[in-house]
Amino acid sequence: DIYNHRVQRFTQAGEYIQHLGGLSCGVLCLPSDIAVNSAGTLHVADTYAHRVTLLGPDLSHIDSWGWQGRNQGEFMYPAGIVVDSGGNVYVADTGNHRIQKFAPDGTFITEWGSKGSGDGQFLWSELPDNQTFEVFWEVDFVVGMGVDAFDHIYVVDRGNHRVQKFRPDGTFVESFGSLGNGPGEFEYPSGITVDEKGNLFITDTGNHRVQEFSYAGEFRSQWGEVGIQPGQMSAPIDVAVSNGRLYVSDSGGNNRIQRFQKAIPFNGKAIIVAGGGPFKGNNLWPSTQMCANLAYRALTYRGYTKENIFYLTADATLDLDGNGLLDDVRGEATNANLEHAITDWASNSENLVLYI
Repeated sequence: DIYNHRVQRFTQAGEYIQHLGGLSCGVLCLPSDIAVNSAGTLHVADTYAHRVTLLGPDLSHIDSWGWQGRNQGEFMYPAGIVVDSGGNVYVADTGNHRIQKFAPDGTFITEWGSKGSGDGQFLWSELPDNQTFEVFWEVDFVVGMGVDAFDHIYVVDRGNHRVQKFRPDGTFVESFGSLGNGPGEFEYPSGITVDEKGNLFITDTGNHRVQEFSYAGEFRSQWGEVGIQPGQMSAPIDVAVSNGRLYVSDSGGNNRIQRFQKAIPFNGKAIIVAGGGPFKGNNLWPSTQMCANLAYRALTYRGYTKENIFYLTADATLDLDGNGLLDDVRGEATNANLEHAITDWASNSENLVLYI
């Protein structure tokens, strides 16, 4: 909870349990990221205190290490953190444009990175190195880090609109992403998490969405759009995965956590049919249309987009995604259109949802 200078603890259902810190810098000072080791110890990137703070599962203070500076083991606005399978700690030392690696006890091991746009370089802030970051802090300093089952380290390189992948020793492996709003493109991405299958989920902050990729950086799916309704987002800055559910920090104005459960496999499609139509005497039509529209929105919350939803209804004036275009309806609810949707449009789908 960055601007309240605190860490809050909740159940997976979103029920508040407790918190540590609050209102002003003290125990914590603008904490920006958390990583948990196998023992349940929380490692907090305590950004404006220029340190890493360790907390127990009950949020009791255990230890802190690091201080402001540019030498090994020192930090300038650390804003991302992750722990590998051996308990080693990796910190995005944002103001120094580098990653530092530490042993579980905080002993410095190695570092890599510099300011720039080449392989292994980072552009986390476009401000001069000697300028304060208070005004632009959230824009430039939220840095996501992830780790997979092979201890590859993924770093969100926000200013370069990409994600970089490294071996545990800092050797560059690959990167993916570029500036844009198409699939696989980013506008100032922030957070990243890796699920048990190696899939990557990234908060594409400037595009108000979450994107999913394979471990090799291949685009798979996306969901979200700007707004305040459930499933909509406003500059989401971080994401975490637990028990098959995704938790998104929907920060920019919505100040909430949203929970998603991904139900669509890769290459899945859905067909929605609002049958009947508004003919005279059909008193069920308003309810039919309303239920079909809700089904459409429910599918989008689960990761579907209009590209893999075939919506048949008599009402061609629907704008369900709020983009100002009448492009959500594929045609009227006729037998011929339904047959085409099933036998032609969905013929290559690995999974088909049919709502009639």
